Amino acid sequence: MLKVILLLLISFSPIYADGLQFFREDITFEIKDNFFIVDGYYYFKNNSNNIIKERLFYPFPQKEIYGEVDLVFADDYKHEQRNTKLHIRGNGASFMVEVQPDSISIMHVGYRQKIISNQAEYILETTQNWKQSFQQVNYSLIFPKSYALDSLSYTPDSLQTQEEKYIFYWHKQDFMPQRNFIVKFGKE
Repeated sequence: MLKVILLLLISFSPIYADGLQFFREDITFEIKDNFFIVDGYYYFKNNSNNIIKERLFYPFPQKEIYGEVDLVFADDYKHEQRNTKLHIRGNGASFMVEVQPDSISIMHVGYRQKIISNQAEYILETTQNWKQSFQQVNYSLIFPKSYALDSLSYTPDSLQTQEEKYIFYWHKQDFMPQRNFIVKFGKE
């Protein structure tokens, strides 16, 4: 765990100093077919007069209670013809972000992790390494009615009920996460 934290500090510290700001994320989480699926849009702003090309590290939860990550993707949302080259390790993936001067880049990143316990987790605490709060976040969790929800690490703002699932929603502004996004559940 200490190695992961050190790697994150090393990976993220120079990025912020170079004028890159990670200011927003919109993420859909889903519990489906014994997998935890993460599908997110990550917004980066270049506050400098130079092109920024940086490799970012995207961590996966590493506790013994989590299964293997078997699918990972990262694409530049504005330039779909560009295939972002991923470097995948057991503890996460890294990819390049390129942002033109005084502009925004949106990365579409996601993964799928096998559920082997009654818990799923998404790492949010690393946001603190950017030393700046998100301007805005939007999260949703698609949760099957065939499971029993035990707890959520963040209280949702709203809930939508559909035939076979619940959809929880979160919207936050000026948000600095103090804990990870954790869902605890059991099967009914």
